[in-house]
Amino acid sequence: MPQHAPKKSLASGLFHFLPVDRPEIEKIARRQGSRLLPVDLSHACSRELVLHTLGQALAFPDWYGANLDALYDCLADDEWRSPHGSIVLISGLTTLRQADPETFATLLEVLGSATQAAGSRHPLCLLLDAPAPGIAPLPVA
Repeated sequence: MPQHAPKKSLASGLFHFLPVDRPEIEKIARRQGSRLLPVDLSHACSRELVLHTLGQALAFPDWYGANLDALYDCLADDEWRSPHGSIVLISGLTTLRQADPETFATLLEVLGSATQAAGSRHPLCLLLDAPAPGIAPLPVA
Protein backbone atom coordinates (compact mmCIF):
# COMPACT_ATOMS: atom_id res chain seq x y z
CA MET A 1 0.00 0.00 0.00
CA PRO A 2 1.47 3.41 -0.91
CA GLN A 3 2.56 5.55 2.02
CA HIS A 4 0.00 8.25 1.16
CA ALA A 5 -2.92 5.80 0.86
CA PRO A 6 -6.28 7.25 1.90
CA LYS A 7 -7.98 6.16 5.09
CA LYS A 8 -10.03 2.97 4.95
CA SER A 9 -13.31 4.93 5.03
CA LEU A 10 -14.32 8.34 3.78
CA ALA A 11 -16.57 10.79 5.58
CA SER A 12 -18.23 13.94 4.29
CA GLY A 13 -15.88 16.62 3.09
CA LEU A 14 -14.25 18.36 0.16
CA PHE A 15 -10.72 17.11 -0.46
CA HIS A 16 -7.97 17.01 -3.03
CA PHE A 17 -6.97 13.51 -4.16
CA LEU A 18 -4.03 12.18 -6.11
CA PRO A 19 -4.94 10.22 -9.26
CA VAL A 20 -2.73 7.38 -7.99
CA ASP A 21 -5.21 6.99 -5.10
CA ARG A 22 -8.18 6.30 -7.37
CA PRO A 23 -7.97 2.47 -7.15
CA GLU A 24 -7.94 2.67 -3.35
CA ILE A 25 -10.85 5.15 -3.41
CA GLU A 26 -12.81 2.69 -5.58
CA LYS A 27 -12.10 -0.08 -3.04
CA ILE A 28 -13.29 2.16 -0.21
CA ALA A 29 -16.49 2.96 -2.08
CA ARG A 30 -17.20 -0.75 -2.64
CA ARG A 31 -16.41 -1.60 0.99
CA GLN A 32 -18.63 1.22 2.34
CA GLY A 33 -21.39 0.55 -0.16
CA SER A 34 -21.00 4.16 -1.29
CA ARG A 35 -22.00 5.30 -4.73
CA LEU A 36 -18.90 6.33 -6.73
CA LEU A 37 -19.58 9.04 -9.30
CA PRO A 38 -16.85 10.33 -11.61
CA VAL A 39 -17.34 13.76 -13.22
CA ASP A 40 -15.03 15.03 -15.95
CA LEU A 41 -15.11 18.82 -16.21
CA SER A 42 -12.03 19.20 -18.41
CA HIS A 43 -14.14 20.60 -21.28
CA ALA A 44 -16.06 23.01 -19.05
CA CYS A 45 -14.58 26.50 -19.16
CA SER A 46 -17.63 28.43 -17.95
CA ARG A 47 -20.00 28.38 -14.99
CA GLU A 48 -22.84 27.25 -17.23
CA LEU A 49 -20.92 24.29 -18.65
CA VAL A 50 -19.66 23.20 -15.23
CA LEU A 51 -23.12 23.34 -13.68
CA HIS A 52 -24.75 21.62 -16.66
CA THR A 53 -22.12 18.86 -16.70
CA LEU A 54 -22.43 18.30 -12.94
CA GLY A 55 -26.21 18.05 -13.23
CA GLN A 56 -26.03 15.49 -16.00
CA ALA A 57 -23.21 13.42 -14.51
CA LEU A 58 -24.86 13.25 -11.10
CA ALA A 59 -28.36 12.69 -12.53
CA PHE A 60 -29.90 15.52 -10.56
CA PRO A 61 -33.70 15.77 -10.54
CA ASP A 62 -35.63 17.74 -13.15
CA TRP A 63 -35.97 20.76 -10.83
CA TYR A 64 -32.18 21.28 -10.90
CA GLY A 65 -31.82 24.72 -12.41
CA ALA A 66 -28.10 24.50 -13.23
CA ASN A 67 -27.24 27.39 -10.93
CA LEU A 68 -25.12 27.48 -7.78
CA ASP A 69 -28.11 27.52 -5.39
CA ALA A 70 -29.61 24.49 -7.11
CA LEU A 71 -26.23 22.72 -7.05
CA TYR A 72 -26.05 23.21 -3.29
CA ASP A 73 -29.66 22.10 -2.81
CA CYS A 74 -29.17 18.93 -4.86
CA LEU A 75 -25.88 17.96 -3.25
CA ALA A 76 -27.23 18.60 0.26
CA ASP A 77 -30.48 16.70 -0.38
CA ASP A 78 -30.51 13.36 1.48
CA GLU A 79 -32.74 11.77 -1.15
CA TRP A 80 -30.12 12.27 -3.87
CA ARG A 81 -27.34 10.52 -2.00
CA SER A 82 -26.95 6.81 -1.40
CA PRO A 83 -27.88 5.72 2.14
CA HIS A 84 -24.30 4.49 2.47
CA GLY A 85 -22.83 7.71 1.16
CA SER A 86 -21.65 9.12 -2.13
CA ILE A 87 -18.12 9.75 -3.33
CA VAL A 88 -17.82 12.14 -6.29
CA LEU A 89 -14.52 12.24 -8.18
CA ILE A 90 -14.31 15.62 -9.92
CA SER A 91 -11.59 15.96 -12.52
CA GLY A 92 -10.67 18.75 -14.89
CA LEU A 93 -11.57 21.79 -12.80
CA THR A 94 -8.28 23.44 -13.75
CA THR A 95 -9.97 24.51 -17.00
CA LEU A 96 -12.52 26.58 -15.08
CA ARG A 97 -9.89 27.86 -12.64
CA GLN A 98 -7.86 29.27 -15.54
CA ALA A 99 -10.84 30.64 -17.49
CA ASP A 100 -12.87 32.06 -14.59
CA PRO A 101 -11.06 32.15 -11.21
CA GLU A 102 -13.96 33.92 -9.47
CA THR A 103 -16.48 31.25 -10.45
CA PHE A 104 -13.95 28.56 -9.52
CA ALA A 105 -13.62 30.03 -6.01
CA THR A 106 -17.40 30.34 -5.63
CA LEU A 107 -17.90 26.77 -6.82
CA LEU A 108 -15.45 25.50 -4.20
CA GLU A 109 -17.39 27.38 -1.50
CA VAL A 110 -20.65 25.78 -2.65
CA LEU A 111 -19.12 22.29 -2.80
CA GLY A 112 -17.60 22.69 0.67
CA SER A 113 -20.87 23.97 2.13
CA ALA A 114 -22.81 21.08 0.61
CA THR A 115 -20.49 18.51 2.19
CA GLN A 116 -20.93 20.19 5.57
CA ALA A 117 -24.70 20.09 5.17
CA ALA A 118 -24.55 16.42 4.25
CA GLY A 119 -23.11 15.50 7.63
CA SER A 120 -22.68 11.88 8.58
CA ARG A 121 -26.18 10.45 7.98
CA HIS A 122 -25.62 10.03 4.23
CA PRO A 123 -21.99 11.14 3.79
CA LEU A 124 -20.98 13.18 0.76
CA CYS A 125 -17.29 13.11 -0.10
CA LEU A 126 -16.28 15.39 -2.99
CA LEU A 127 -12.78 14.75 -4.31
CA LEU A 128 -10.96 17.14 -6.67
CA ASP A 129 -8.07 15.93 -8.79
CA ALA A 130 -6.22 19.24 -8.52
CA PRO A 131 -5.10 21.09 -5.41
CA ALA A 132 -6.85 24.36 -4.64
CA PRO A 133 -6.43 26.97 -1.92
CA GLY A 134 -8.29 25.96 1.22
CA ILE A 135 -8.93 22.39 0.06
CA ALA A 136 -7.29 19.79 2.29
CA PRO A 137 -5.65 16.71 0.85
CA LEU A 138 -7.55 13.46 1.21
CA PRO A 139 -6.97 12.15 4.76
CA VAL A 140 -4.40 9.35 4.79
CA ALA A 141 -4.14 6.27 6.94
